[in-house]
Amino acid sequence: MLVQDRYAPAKSQIREIRRFSEPKSLDFSTWVSENLSRIVVISLSIVTILALFFLYNTTDTASLLCFQTQSTQSLQPLTRPQIKWNSIQVLPDKTSPYSTFVTEKWIVVSVTNYPTEELKGLVKIRGWQVLAVGNSLTPKDWSLKGSIFLSLDAQAELGYRVLDHLPYDSFVRKSVGYLFAIQHGANKIYDADDRGEVIGGDLGKCFDVELVSEPMLQYSHEDPNRTVVNPYIHFGQRSVWPRGLPLENVGEINHEEFYTEVFGGKQFIQQGVSNGLPDVDSVFYFTRKTTLEGFDVRFDEHAPKVALPQGVMVPVNSFNTLYHSSAFWGLMLPVSVSSMASDVLRGYWGQRLLWELGGYVAVYPPTAHRFDRIEAYPFAEEKDLHVNVGRLIKFLIAWRSEKHSLFEKILDLSFAMAEEGFWTEQELKFTSAWLQDLITVGYQQPRLMSLELDRPRANIGHGDRKEFVPRKLPSVHLGVEETGTVSTEIGNLIRWRKNFGNVVLVMFCNGPVERTALEWRLLYGRVFKTVVILSSRKNSDLYVEEAKLDHIYNSAEGFLFVEDDTVLNYWNLLQADKTKIWTTDKVSKSWTSVNPTGKSDWFSVQAELVKRTVSTMPAHFQVNYKEAAKNSLDALTVCSSEVFYVPKRLVTDFVDLVDIVGDMDLHYKVALPMFFMSMDSPLNFDPVLGSMVYKKKTSSFNSSLSLYSAQAPAVHPWSISSEQDFIKLVGQMAEGDPLLMEFILHLKLEPLARVAESVTMEEEKRRQICSNCDRPKPICICHVIPSEPIATKTEILILHHPHESRHKLNTTPLLVKSLTNITTISGRRLRHHHISASLPKPSRTIYLFPPSPSSPAVTLSDFKSQNRTTSDPPPPVRLIVFDATWKHAKEMVKASEEVLREAGAVRVCLDAGIDESVSGGSIYDSELFLRMEPVGGCVSTAEAVARCLGALEVDGEEIERKLISVLKEMVRLQSEFLKPMRPRPKLLKKRLQIQQEEE
Repeated sequence: MLVQDRYAPAKSQIREIRRFSEPKSLDFSTWVSENLSRIVVISLSIVTILALFFLYNTTDTASLLCFQTQSTQSLQPLTRPQIKWNSIQVLPDKTSPYSTFVTEKWIVVSVTNYPTEELKGLVKIRGWQVLAVGNSLTPKDWSLKGSIFLSLDAQAELGYRVLDHLPYDSFVRKSVGYLFAIQHGANKIYDADDRGEVIGGDLGKCFDVELVSEPMLQYSHEDPNRTVVNPYIHFGQRSVWPRGLPLENVGEINHEEFYTEVFGGKQFIQQGVSNGLPDVDSVFYFTRKTTLEGFDVRFDEHAPKVALPQGVMVPVNSFNTLYHSSAFWGLMLPVSVSSMASDVLRGYWGQRLLWELGGYVAVYPPTAHRFDRIEAYPFAEEKDLHVNVGRLIKFLIAWRSEKHSLFEKILDLSFAMAEEGFWTEQELKFTSAWLQDLITVGYQQPRLMSLELDRPRANIGHGDRKEFVPRKLPSVHLGVEETGTVSTEIGNLIRWRKNFGNVVLVMFCNGPVERTALEWRLLYGRVFKTVVILSSRKNSDLYVEEAKLDHIYNSAEGFLFVEDDTVLNYWNLLQADKTKIWTTDKVSKSWTSVNPTGKSDWFSVQAELVKRTVSTMPAHFQVNYKEAAKNSLDALTVCSSEVFYVPKRLVTDFVDLVDIVGDMDLHYKVALPMFFMSMDSPLNFDPVLGSMVYKKKTSSFNSSLSLYSAQAPAVHPWSISSEQDFIKLVGQMAEGDPLLMEFILHLKLEPLARVAESVTMEEEKRRQICSNCDRPKPICICHVIPSEPIATKTEILILHHPHESRHKLNTTPLLVKSLTNITTISGRRLRHHHISASLPKPSRTIYLFPPSPSSPAVTLSDFKSQNRTTSDPPPPVRLIVFDATWKHAKEMVKASEEVLREAGAVRVCLDAGIDESVSGGSIYDSELFLRMEPVGGCVSTAEAVARCLGALEVDGEEIERKLISVLKEMVRLQSEFLKPMRPRPKLLKKRLQIQQEEE
């Protein structure tokens, strides 16, 4: 009560004060200062609500989940699963209809739609079982003969632990398929999708299905800062990058300076490259695509496979990858990240763990062709990649674990990745379930090996370097034109120049130096630092005093000496050590020992001069020589020495030894081997010249032609006495250096170039060719070719794809023989100078090509009616025709669009048009198709030109009849030497389906 009594007056007193207090000022600044704390709290609340609303609406579920998880983790730490591995029992399949089925090779595919043609092709691959894994979007009546289909119901009956963590509508349900395949005997699993077609229909030709210990190229580990590579550069496409490559690495387009080598047998994960639509991200897909046409990217099928060393990673996908049993644990597809990031994260995660087994990833040349269905790429689902993948790679390389079993290390890594926010705690639980399921289906975890990353890396010596220069394939199909692209041949030339660019070549010319010195300098000067010509016939323009060589070229790495009767195949000298002596001591016919008789014969005199010279040498020279010749001190070593190399470190010794010999009458064939053995032990000589071709000198040049080998480091003998002999030699050397033929052309020696080409052909095996029609005499068509070429008002320009010249059935030569106003150009695109203004005005330029949705075409009949004039005769027309396969022709037209547009060219097509639903034929009523047209309506180049002239010329019908008669006669004669080729089965089937639908 006292408290209440004392409190009550106070309360009423306060009320009184407030009641009669003076009103406060309504000044805004005063109000803000008094309510500042309230304003700040309310503002922060509004910003927080807006931020959460933004995240919810603009980010994908995985990103928001990751955000929420990290916030939760700050309050509640993750718990690492503890698994009793020994208590897990192996359980066989007792529920599915395939419980007794066992096979070793499986193809696992996720299916959402009905079977595609590509999937039907996978079923036909012999020795492999296709397993199709469905999801909630898969049609209920899905079926494909020859495959095993796991519907959602069938998956649920398997009882795997992972089923509790898998989404119902995602391709990551393939994890169930992997477990099913392992449970039924798998030791190889090809991870594929339903729009990839295996090239050649044989996985054994694409991958190393059976692991063998054979050497293969490996990326260099010399740069410790390089952690990821773009494998597409190795296979010829430097402007394409794979999905999962950090965007900060996209600009690294230079090829490898050199590779190393590793023995195969542990490439447990084999990533194949895909033609058509390769594995690219949405950034590439949307920024490199300018039309609605699908991608058709091609990679170098001849490039060798390449392995990744520990410390260097590569993106790995889930639709063209072969897994061996030692890496089956790495098939787990993460479930807490976006679908477009799942397989890429799996690939990096798996590569890091694969190093713990001593295994590695290898990338293989094109193994599949994927067809671009021109579908939208969901950029939002790739944000996990673009934001985190670079940091993930660095994290994985730095990660270490002290656990002593693979499965424990896998749990450790999954736990660490969850802690770092790369995925969520859900992934940790899924990993635990996956590993337990692996044991349940009978999988045995592989043994661990020591990690090479923790050991000091050995230096890469010169002999350990392996050379390969990737091709730079054209990228016109990417919507951008590469500049600075070089061919493989030019790349090789750059590599040779880099290797020998500081080596001086000294050539002794015994022949007429005034006729060949310039050619020798041009030939070898492309590769070596300089070419010094020495000759007994002094010429002020060509001769250099030999005593001055070491002073003039004191910066050279060494001096390579060669006589003009020896051919030097420089491309086979790349592996030689430029710090050692090269000589022919391993060539028995060049380096020989002779026992002098002791009389006054030449060998005895030379042997005495050698003893006298050695006795005057400084001690270190004497010791070296006597040690090298200790078993044959009385024998005389003779070396023809047509080719040898002296490194820079021994040049001074070489000069000193020359001075010691002085004016003695010691023959150079005796002096040179004495010099070599005095400078260094023969055990230290580089053996690169040991495999050279060496024969006795021949009396004629022609007998040397069969002696040459482009695989040898050098060839002896070879006689050069004129420019024609030199050109013939270059024709042979072009087998190893194809640019030499261009080298001849640049010298404007076309007539001699033709001579060089003829040398490389086996004249005695060639068929007799008609000099008029250029066809073999048994199928000569001179009797139907017009005796006088047909004159036309229409100017015909044919852009002839280089590959077409290989086809003996190409019809363009028939047109050239039959028409006067025709020009052919070999190339892949039109240039401005190809269509310079040669026609009188007014004139029109048209180009013949079928229409497309983005580029309509005018039919010939419509063009003719639109361009009728009252003038007589009608104005001339320039007709441009693209002579190539259907695929190449589309590429050529696309590459020539700018020139055609500037020329005002109109696209025209034949009146009949094309029909892609039927197989191609021709106007010939015959079962023999010499070169099958791809689709209905496509015709040969000669037939197309004939039809065009029939519509454009005043007497067009007669011209068309004459050209078609020539073409028919060629087909008739050729058909007598060919077996019948029926139309393509796939197109026949499609035609029958269309006919049935119409009925």
